[in-house]
Amino acid sequence: MNILLVDDDFFFQMTLSFFLKELNHQTVFAQDGQKALDILTKNKNFDLVICDIDMPVMAGDSFISMLKKFYTDKHPILVIASGMQNGQEFLKKSNIAYDYYFKKPLDVNVFSKTLDEIHTR
Repeated sequence: MNILLVDDDFFFQMTLSFFLKELNHQTVFAQDGQKALDILTKNKNFDLVICDIDMPVMAGDSFISMLKKFYTDKHPILVIASGMQNGQEFLKKSNIAYDYYFKKPLDVNVFSKTLDEIHTR
């Protein structure tokens, strides 16, 4: 799968990209929502977007709202990976839709099973 990883934590980016590469996925990084939008203006060919909520410049909730405008029909699967204490509640109150939510640190086994499930859709 082609994956856009939007997260300001460099260690998380490197760790997750290594893991995804081992599973034969291609990953493009963005350190915040604005950089992710810049990437999407040039390339919308992503099957999956993994996004943090709390980031500088443009936070995850704002990015997700803008993401919907880039895809008029089928949009990529959206996975939230956040260390935010009440992240799911925040997204629900903000009316932000997503497909999967993971609390950081990620449980690699559960995340891997989810990727398999997504890949077989």
